[in-house]
Amino acid sequence: MNEAKAKFVKLCDKDSLKAIKKIMKEGRSPSVSVGRTILDGICKYVTADRDATYATKVDEVFASPEVFTSFVKNTDASSFEKGDIQESAQAVNMDAEGVKGQILK
Repeated sequence: MNEAKAKFVKLCDKDSLKAIKKIMKEGRSPSVSVGRTILDGICKYVTADRDATYATKVDEVFASPEVFTSFVKNTDASSFEKGDIQESAQAVNMDAEGVKGQILK
């Protein structure tokens, strides 16, 4: 992913990464389940590892805003099959029949 496509990552500063880690560690927010699903997906794509999860990659991927930015900018979607990418997209959006994906719900 090039610099222009990763503009959103500039919003991920030290405080926002700290807040994410705190919420996930405490586990009391009603958003933790969906957050874990999203963070697991991010970790899978930025590390090009289908088995990656937030729990196993938090220290590596979310070490600092600079590290996270580097992971995002160096993401290569070609590491995954088209079906994997479509499955992730459907979870965020909806399928061809209009059924909302897991995350969108």
